[in-house]
Amino acid sequence: MKFGRKETVQARWEGTGDVLLVDLETERILLTNEAGLIVWWLCDGSRTMDEILGELERHYLMTTEAKESIKAFLEQLCLKGFVRREEDG
Repeated sequence: MKFGRKETVQARWEGTGDVLLVDLETERILLTNEAGLIVWWLCDGSRTMDEILGELERHYLMTTEAKESIKAFLEQLCLKGFVRREEDG
């Protein structure tokens, strides 16, 4: 299963270093940090969970705890409608 960003969601930098993900369609807002923004950005419709984690591992030291946290964050992005699951193929 691949993950894709919802087309109506935009990222907005806050002066505090945080990032707001804003769904212009539903007006739903999610406050995240730079790490959350990177995970959201990697959801381009071409990557599975393992591929997203692999991409992050190429650039960052990834502990088991960090991987579990990213998986939970991706689940929240899906549940809140900022990212959608796409069938492979």
